[in-house]
Amino acid sequence: MFPSAGDELAVKPAGVAIAVSGFVVTRGLLSGVGGPTAVGSVVPLALGLGVVVYGASLSVSTHSRRYARTVGLWYLLGTLASAAIVAAGSGISPTPFLGLVTDATVVSAAVVGGGAGILIGTRSGRNQRQHQHLDQQTHQVTLLQRMLRHEVLNGLTAIRGHAGLLTQGHDAGRSLEAVESNADRIERTVEDVGFLVRTVDDTAAALGAVDLAEVVTRCKERLPADDGRVVVTEPVPSVMVRGDDHLDTVVAELVTMALDRTEDGALTLDVTPATQTVDLTLTGPGDWLTEVERTVLLEGPPEYDRPDIGYGVSIVRLLVARYGGTLRITEDGDDLSVTAELLRTTENPPPGESPGVAAGDLWYAALAGLGAGVVMGGLLQVFTGGITVIGALYGGQSLAVGWVAHLFHSVLFSAVLIGTLQESGLERMLGTPHETLGLGVGYGALLWLVGAGLVMPAWLNAAGIATPIPNLQLPSLAVHLIWGGVLSGLLHLLPITRSS
Repeated sequence: MFPSAGDELAVKPAGVAIAVSGFVVTRGLLSGVGGPTAVGSVVPLALGLGVVVYGASLSVSTHSRRYARTVGLWYLLGTLASAAIVAAGSGISPTPFLGLVTDATVVSAAVVGGGAGILIGTRSGRNQRQHQHLDQQTHQVTLLQRMLRHEVLNGLTAIRGHAGLLTQGHDAGRSLEAVESNADRIERTVEDVGFLVRTVDDTAAALGAVDLAEVVTRCKERLPADDGRVVVTEPVPSVMVRGDDHLDTVVAELVTMALDRTEDGALTLDVTPATQTVDLTLTGPGDWLTEVERTVLLEGPPEYDRPDIGYGVSIVRLLVARYGGTLRITEDGDDLSVTAELLRTTENPPPGESPGVAAGDLWYAALAGLGAGVVMGGLLQVFTGGITVIGALYGGQSLAVGWVAHLFHSVLFSAVLIGTLQESGLERMLGTPHETLGLGVGYGALLWLVGAGLVMPAWLNAAGIATPIPNLQLPSLAVHLIWGGVLSGLLHLLPITRSS
């Protein structure tokens, strides 16, 4: 139901698959398939290369892998179904597979069908995500009703009863103590239900970096005297995890639950960092969770009220899910352990619910790449006529194909730059004009050295066009530096996310 811990941090294989397959199919469209200079090839080419950019962007986006898989499946379905339908209508036999992949009409249909599949897949993925959010809100409302009814109403009933005793002059000391205890109980409940009245968007805005060592320290101070039964594995590493001010509640609820249900033996609280996640594990003697509570922790609260389920279990489940984490239950001999796997983050985490490159930033990167690509392409065409050579990389030495391929490269390399900066936490380099300009010009020089100097000539030689390796020409360096300068200027002007 919810993404696994580290799910958003990892590259989405489905996005990579879309980019690679889209490139292969699009490259096949112009590699001996029909007339590469025909106008009819340019539209599928532009669409196919757009699919490649989308797939690459999806692979590093903030979307979950489940979302990416949904889009990938619809892309695959659209590609295969369109190719099969056109092949059947044209009378092309699918028996020799080569007959399908070398027919211009079939390949063009596959490209267009794949693009349509992506549109349907994105819609389906958004619907799935919306259903998840609605399910989460439903669980929160159910839990909120239980807590208000059981804690607040019971506390108010007790206060009214003891207030009546006070007016009658019965055991004032005991009644005052009970009134204070129940008032504290109501106050704690109100504090604990704060997260239940938040929407999904409010939760995303509230998430930030929390020091897990400080959380453990506060929770030990918050718990009642336990006769030293809670043993914290020392030292607790100071590691930042994604959470909010209710992360303390996760630890406190688990420890309180275990203390109430175990009489002998120590409880061990252990914090184990990994590369992208942190394991927070509570181990206690005996089977201190019922089967129903295990199901709630692993799968989520039931849709209807279950009086036999303590609301603390549901609180832990909902909070950990909100942080993008997961829960595991393991047994080792007579001991039972509950592990909350939380996401590691930086002191200045990206805004929103998920790490990764936000969709808005990817759109800005594409816009900046288009602008820089138009300037660079115009210079290339006027001074060197090199645009048609770029088209040869895709099997068609025509001006139209060259322009489409050149703009594709510009957008892709712009997205790669933004993705690299944000994934490495270096987006602050886009802060000042001088830093941004230096970054852009340096990036342009790197692309000239590696891309234009080594990769492109090797690619041209593989396509049958003799080209010296390396091919480091000064006019090419000049236009790459200009491209980097224009790109940096646009990136500085656009509202791309920058770390504080």
